[in-house]
Amino acid sequence: MTAGANFTSLTTLSDPTANSYDDTVVEGTAHIYRIVPNDSSGAGAAADASITTVPATAVLNSATPESSTEVDLSWTNNSTHANTYTVKRTVFGANTYTSLTSTLPGTATSYADTTASGGVQYQYKVIANGTGGDSADSNVIAALTVPSAITTLAASSPSTTEIDLSWTGVTGADTYKIYRSLTNSNFTLLDTINGPRLVVPR
Repeated sequence: MTAGANFTSLTTLSDPTANSYDDTVVEGTAHIYRIVPNDSSGAGAAADASITTVPATAVLNSATPESSTEVDLSWTNNSTHANTYTVKRTVFGANTYTSLTSTLPGTATSYADTTASGGVQYQYKVIANGTGGDSADSNVIAALTVPSAITTLAASSPSTTEIDLSWTGVTGADTYKIYRSLTNSNFTLLDTINGPRLVVPR
């Protein structure tokens, strides 16, 4: 029997075959329950059980690519009793989630994933962590990062009227936009191509 606890009577079950009861409580809170069997002679010995409910589930609102290496997440925090938040990520469709962090404060509503790779589509979800365990997973939102910068661009001039550009393709790029400038400030779009090589007339 739990000592020092103040109990409130919830109900009296008159069905002698009853063996379950559903109670509605606040998320993420601790409770002690006591059940006392009774008959015409009086009350039997009490049995106690304690439990802490899990935090309420968050709603993931957005996953916004900010660069080739960063995706910013924002969610609605529906729990007033979460201790921390865990953010998980997987490559789209792989369903192999790994934790990016599990130490965000229980009041958190955002997180910047700065470990993403360029041109990759990810899926994200968040989980509220409480004394009684983890909430259900939030909804999942996908985000596609922009491609990483080209680091191998080379230009050659095989003739007085031709410049050849070549580079190694980057992950996730569907097309490449080619610009030209004579002053390194005002660029003109020359073409949009599908591959990593272009011949540019002078």
